[in-house]
Amino acid sequence: MRCRRVQPLAMDPVPEIGQAAAGALCAAWMWEGEEMKSLLLAVLAAVLFVAPAQAQVRSTDPQSIVKALQDAGYKSELTKDGEGDPLIRSAASGYKFAILFFNCEAHQKCGDIQFYIGFTNKLTAERANLWNSKHRFARVYSDAQGEAALEYDLNLEDQAIPTALFRKDLELWDMLVGRFAAFVDEKDDVGGS
Repeated sequence: MRCRRVQPLAMDPVPEIGQAAAGALCAAWMWEGEEMKSLLLAVLAAVLFVAPAQAQVRSTDPQSIVKALQDAGYKSELTKDGEGDPLIRSAASGYKFAILFFNCEAHQKCGDIQFYIGFTNKLTAERANLWNSKHRFARVYSDAQGEAALEYDLNLEDQAIPTALFRKDLELWDMLVGRFAAFVDEKDDVGGS
């Protein structure tokens, strides 16, 4: 094995990697050729192997979303929409909602999800604009029948997100559903968020 002399790397080891692995990474950069590649791959494999597994949610795995919903105390049913794409039915703040899947390949491997709820209450454009001007994470509109609809998109693009982050999105959705239900039932504005 050949090692060539190089300037030491100035880096702070990542706490999850630890001192030994960080030292091995620094040493790996000094090796030339195949030895360096082999050592670097071995160190990375070891780091990934010892890293604690964290539950994740993926748009390509609808069952992971069902499990995250159930673990958070929500009922959820995985089914299919009229086109054959996955669809999850659930409820928040006492109201039924759906999680729709978009950008699917052959009704699988979906890239995005959307939380959706519709109300029979009528919603004027002025009221929708009032809501949208005060709430940045979800949008509302009147559907073709003039009835209120609330949507909240998550662009996952086949990337896993930690279940804890999904749970925060779910909590935000639940709060927005409750606020919007009150908003469409009243004539006065309900506070923003």
